[in-house]
Amino acid sequence: MKNALSFVLIIFAVITFSCNKCETCSHTFKLGGVDSTINYPQACGNKNDIEKYEQVVRADAAINGSVVTCIAPDTK
Repeated sequence: MKNALSFVLIIFAVITFSCNKCETCSHTFKLGGVDSTINYPQACGNKNDIEKYEQVVRADAAINGSVVTCIAPDTK
């Protein structure tokens, strides 16, 4: 029984952590006193891919002192 439970937990972990996730990010900054937003295309991939995508957006946003927003399409 213990082996069966371990097997199920391992399968669950593999499925959960190997799933591709998608996210869309944008950043907003003031330009001439007006809010301007730069939208990035949706990125999909594993956890590391999404983290790299967010790092790129945050690096771009840091140039303008922007506020970054990232959302998953299934999150409202």
